[in-house]
This record gives sequence, C-alpha cells and structure tokens, in this order.
Amino acid sequence: MKKSVLLFLLFCQLPTAYCQLAPRPLPRSAGFWGLHFDFHAGLTDQRVGERLTPGMIDSLLVATKPDFVQIDCKGHPGVTSYPTTVPTGAHVASFTQDPLRVWREATRKRGVALVMHYSGVWDNQAVKKHPHWARWDADNRPSDRYASVFSAYNDSLLLPQLTELSQTWGVDGAWVDGECWALQPDYRPEAVAKFRRETGLPDAPRSPADPTWHRWREFNRREFRRYVAHYVEGIHRVNPNFQLTSNWAFSSMMPEAVDVPVDFLSGDVAAANGVLSAAFQARCLAPQGKPWDLMAWGVGTDFRGLHVAKSVPQICQEAAQVLAMGGAFQVYFNQNRDASIRTRNVPVLAEVGRFCRERQFLHRSLPRPQVALLYSREAIARLSKNLYSPGDAEIGPFRGILTALMDAGHSVEIRSEHHLQNGEMQQFPVIVVPEWDFLEDRFREKLVAYAEGGGNLLVLGTGSARLFASDLGVRIDTASQFTGTFCFNADLTGRLEQVSCLTGARLPFAVEKPGVETLGAAYRSEDTRERTGALATLRPLGRGRIAGLYLNLGDSYFNRRSHDLRDVLDNLIRRLYTPAVRMEGTRLAHVVLAEKEGQTLVSLLNVAGSHDAKNTFAYDEIPPLRNLTVRIAAPRKPQRITLLPANKPLPFAWKAGEAVVTVPELRLHEVLRLE
Repeated sequence: MKKSVLLFLLFCQLPTAYCQLAPRPLPRSAGFWGLHFDFHAGLTDQRVGERLTPGMIDSLLVATKPDFVQIDCKGHPGVTSYPTTVPTGAHVASFTQDPLRVWREATRKRGVALVMHYSGVWDNQAVKKHPHWARWDADNRPSDRYASVFSAYNDSLLLPQLTELSQTWGVDGAWVDGECWALQPDYRPEAVAKFRRETGLPDAPRSPADPTWHRWREFNRREFRRYVAHYVEGIHRVNPNFQLTSNWAFSSMMPEAVDVPVDFLSGDVAAANGVLSAAFQARCLAPQGKPWDLMAWGVGTDFRGLHVAKSVPQICQEAAQVLAMGGAFQVYFNQNRDASIRTRNVPVLAEVGRFCRERQFLHRSLPRPQVALLYSREAIARLSKNLYSPGDAEIGPFRGILTALMDAGHSVEIRSEHHLQNGEMQQFPVIVVPEWDFLEDRFREKLVAYAEGGGNLLVLGTGSARLFASDLGVRIDTASQFTGTFCFNADLTGRLEQVSCLTGARLPFAVEKPGVETLGAAYRSEDTRERTGALATLRPLGRGRIAGLYLNLGDSYFNRRSHDLRDVLDNLIRRLYTPAVRMEGTRLAHVVLAEKEGQTLVSLLNVAGSHDAKNTFAYDEIPPLRNLTVRIAAPRKPQRITLLPANKPLPFAWKAGEAVVTVPELRLHEVLRLE
C-alpha cells in the first residue's frame, strides 16, 4: 500500500470533525442570504481586534447560517481596519490582532464567503494624503472627500488593495461603496482636456444653463463606468474568482444597461420606510440580467447619531419585497470600533435568516409580465441634480405612482428604455408612462407603435400628455395649465357626488380627433356644480388603445397618500386590461405574479403597519390580514393550489379560466403555488 494512502486512512481514524473538509463557499453572486457589518474605521481607532474572537464569529455563523458575510475593510474615511501594506494606504492607529485573519479563518471553517466593504470614490484619507487625486469642482477647488476617476487613485490604491485582499488574506470579493451616488462632474485639467478633444468644444460647461451641460454630464457618467470596469477587469486578471460589485451601479440610481463586468448588483435600501424603498429598488434591479440582492438596515436612523434597532417583523416585511421579486437579501448592523460584533443582534439575524430560508424557493423566480412602469433613463439623466442618484424631489412622483399601482393590487415591473427593446414591449398587457417631461423621439414612437400593434398605453401627467397629445387625440393649450387645488371624481364616471381634492397640476384639453372617450370630471371646488372639464381620455389606436390622465398625482401619493388618488389610477388602468391576479378583501397587500420552473407563484405581501410613517423609526407589530379572496387567471384547472411556505393545500374553485382561492390569514408574506 502506498504511503500516502496509508497516511490518509490513519488520518481518518481521528474524530470526524478533523476528517471533514471545510465546505466550499458559494460565489458571492450565487448567495441568497447574507450579513453585512461595518464601522468605517478611522485613524484614531486603537486596539482593533481586541475583543474579536473566533468563537464570537463561529456562534454568529452557526446561529444565522449565511451564504456570505460582508465586513469592514475601508469605509468613507479611507482608513483600513486591517493592516494594509500598500504604501499609499492608511490603517487604524493600532491593532491587538489582525481582525481580517480572524474573520477569514472562521468563515472558511464554515464555508461562508467573506466579502469586503470597501469605499471607492468616497475616500477622505486618500485625497488628504494625495491631494493630486482629488476631484475638482466647477470653481477648480479640489474635494476633501472624493477621489477623481481620472486620477491615479484607481491604479495606485484601489486596485493594489483589492489585490492585497485577494492574495494575502484570501477574501472572496468586495462590495465597493461610495461610488455612483457620490459622483459629480469633475473639472480636473485632464478631464476637461479629454472632453475638449472628444467634442471640439472650447471648454467644459460650468452650469446647467449651458446648452452643452447634458453632453458634459454624459461624458462624466461614461468615464465613471470606465473607472469601474478598469478595477473589475484588473482584479479579475489577478483572481477570476474574486467577485465585485459597485454599490448601486445599474440600479434606480444608475438606470442603464449593464456594460461593466461586475459579478452582481446590490444596494442598501433606505433606513426609513424600508418596505416601499425595497419594493422600488427590487423592481429596478430585477430586470438587469445580473444576480442581485438588497440590504436592509437593521436600525432606523435619522443619520444624526440616533439608531433604533428594528424588530424581526419589521425587517422581514422589508425582506419580503425583495424575495418576492426573485432577489437575494442581506441585513446590516454596525461592528464595534474594535471590529467585534454586537452579539445582541444575533438573535434578530437568526430569525430573519429563518424567514428568508423558508422562502428561498423564490430565488431567481421571474415576474410574469403584467404592468410595465417606465423609469426613463433619459428623463432622469436630464432631471437629476446629481450625475447619478436622483433625489425624492426628482423621482418622488414616480415612486408615488408605483406605490399607488401596488396598493391597488397590480403586479408591477419597472422598465427603462434599454429593457423595452427587441419585442419586450409586446410581452406586457399595459405600459404606463408616468409624469416625465422628456422622452427621446425615437423611443416615444416605439411606444406608440406598441399601442398600434395591440398594446395598451397609459400616459400619466401633464408633461407626458404634452408628448403624446396627437396620439391621445387631444389639443392642449400649454398656457391653460392649472396649478393649485382642485377636486375630482375618483370613479371616472362623473356621477358620484363624493369628490376628493388634490393640490398639484392639471392640464385642460379639448378633444380633437374622433373616437376619443372622455372620463371623469374635475371641479373648481367641492361644489360639483363647478365642473371645469374631464380628467382622462381613452382612444383606440390601431389594434390597441391609448389612455391619458391629465393631472399630476405622483407627488401627492408619495407625500400625502389617499385612497381616492389610488382609486382614480386603478379605475383608469382597469379600463385597459384585466389583471391576471385580483385580490379582494384588503387594500393593504401587494401582489407579485411570478414563475419558476414552469410553476406559477403568487406572492401576497402584507404592507399594513407604520412602515411609512415619517415619525416611526422602528415597530414590532404588523396586523394580520384575514380571509382574502384571490382570483388567478388559469386557462386549465390547476391540479392543486398550495400555500407556501407552510406547504398547505388550499381548496379552490375553477370556472371559465379563473381559479378562486381564499387565504385564511396573511401575516407577512405568503405564496400561492399553482400546479
């Protein structure tokens, strides 16, 4: 017998724990459930690693069973919490032990991927230590926070440290933070010179009033993507298995086709009102064609020092919005200043992990097309004050319309221009164009062709109505737009005496073409004798239809929700199509219709509770919803309908292509599976 075989057999007489090899971690992109910790280390942090023990980490991993853990590495201050040897870098004042080695050994033992929280563009220390790396503003002043994507920062610090982390510490990847959402136009001489060479213009514009402003901003956006591609491709040459993302790249903040070889997409949803934030962000990431996840904050915060721990039900309510759309999920808590974890958070993470694992069958499911809501990249690129990361003032109205559609029980997907190409429009029964003031002519024509070919196009708001006036069959006098308070009938018949009032913009119109049906009524006041015109129109267009709503309701629903605003939108869209899933018995649940491996999956999401109350940071009670009737289009009678994750068969009726089932109780997130 060969000596090597004999030694192996003798070795395996030892206790089993010593014979078992550590399980191989999943690639970060394949992970479903994860944890995130950071503390944004600073130069004055001392004795880092002092209270961190292998047992502490092992207890965490055993209790929570994550696929990946992301930990502090280099936060926005630009200081590493591990002993970097890259000369251009900086680390904390002192170490008791190397915390990264402790984390690596513990996670390797349990087969958990270890990923770094690494701040990229936002790096205070880098630009302080190397001011020639800083971004310049329009007055040629260097930033004290942000590195330039045109500088040597990428090759002199970022890539060397990622390489060090991969080769010396053996970590599995990085979640690069502080990137697209920290970006602004860069007036460094080399940036301006490159812009001048490419465009032939004498200089880079310095204000939005300049007609070349959009061109300059697009140049900076392209250079950012080039910067990200440079470090992703660079580290992949060193280690093809090292997986990277740039936080919020190709998301709602950066709604563009993925043209950089990141391995996955990710972002951290808002700490406040995380339920609706997660619903919005998940719908932006889901169609991008990459593995994706979203992170919930484990605390509610005002970002002024007050942190309030969230409860298990609150975090699970946020998780449900992500899981229903087929995404992966992670939760964030701070590390202590010495890189140890706060063990009081472990029971919460364990419970949330169990909730997610019970619903892992939804991972990478795909929504079945119902309502497509246009999130126009081209409109946002011109509207946003930032290069990326539009604020509530710019996309709040869009989010209001999305929420109104979800509250009305519609299964909604978000699509940008690059998605609605090559026949994808035709998959959707209805496409909604919300309150955008700009669309490219060629894309607007494609939307009209979609309707003419048999689709249903819904145009909302004063700006979009102007863009489609001829197709809507109306004449609009721009000078007649009304902004202020007016009242309307939510049922769109104009017959009900009950009216609701709205402060916003309304666009009077006159019917100009035959076949236009007018709907609803607007009033000068709550006195219904003071009628000022119709609210909406519906017109056949080729083999399809186009409808218009000539008022702006998005901002009001985002900031001042009311059932009448929800209902006027619901009543109009239901004139265009019959949803494949209809829920009766509540308006406090969202619906996601999805498919996976040939099975129909209907997620029911309880959105009751105070998640959207601006003065609520944390809550622990979500009232259950009971006895909900769900009607599901089913051309053939299903063999069974099962309530998941309880795996409980439910009785149902089937008639004329529709299955009708009653869900006795919806606590947080239940799924109907049709087989």
